[in-house]
Amino acid sequence: MLTARAPAINRVPHADTRSMTTTPSPLSLRPFRPADDAPALRRWITTRAELVTWAGPSFTWPLDDAQLTAYAAEPDRHT
Repeated sequence: MLTARAPAINRVPHADTRSMTTTPSPLSLRPFRPADDAPALRRWITTRAELVTWAGPSFTWPLDDAQLTAYAAEPDRHT
């Protein structure tokens, strides 16, 4: 019986993470900015099911700029 070998590009050598000395950058959060962030968010959320999974009942399909702008403008949203 012939078996196919995975191309070399799919094989990843084992990395010993115990010997790594670099520290990852800390994660930082910032407030949602509709003008900057809405296009990426709409690319990520492409179906009604994804929207419900991500936001629950907070938004309606289709997700649009008006909903995201209103969300960002809510008082105390980012505290």
